Amino acid sequence: MGYTHYFTQLRDCTPDEWEHLSIRANIVLQTARKLGIDVGNGLGEPGSYPEVDADEIWFNGIGSAGYETFGIKRTLPAPGGFCKTNQNAYDPVVTAILILANIYAPGVWNIRSDGRRADWMAGLKLIQDQIACKESDIPDQVRS
Repeated sequence: MGYTHYFTQLRDCTPDEWEHLSIRANIVLQTARKLGIDVGNGLGEPGSYPEVDADEIWFNGIGSAGYETFGIKRTLPAPGGFCKTNQNAYDPVVTAILILANIYAPGVWNIRSDGRRADWMAGLKLIQDQIACKESDIPDQVRS
């Protein structure tokens, strides 16, 4: 058990969906680092950077700020489909990217969470400077 976000991939992202998602994910990851949220590669190695490329978005909190790796892929088969964050500092980054996935790649992932909508507000706030979004953009399966 633990505080977990679930994202079961149902289909491949189209190239356009992935382009929109990955561009905005990069902005979120850069913003998080500027705000002092230590995010790095999927292993959470000190001095590393999150990885966003043509096939994958992959990151974790750095050191003790991390917990489990967050990773989504553009195409199936996608491993995992969940990320336990333990509500560590990188949790808003995970929820922000899942909100972006819900907006820019609707129907690609079935997104749900152990958290409630209130727990996703910090993630929503991370992306509100770059796009017009609102609480209704949080995936429907996240409980009120």
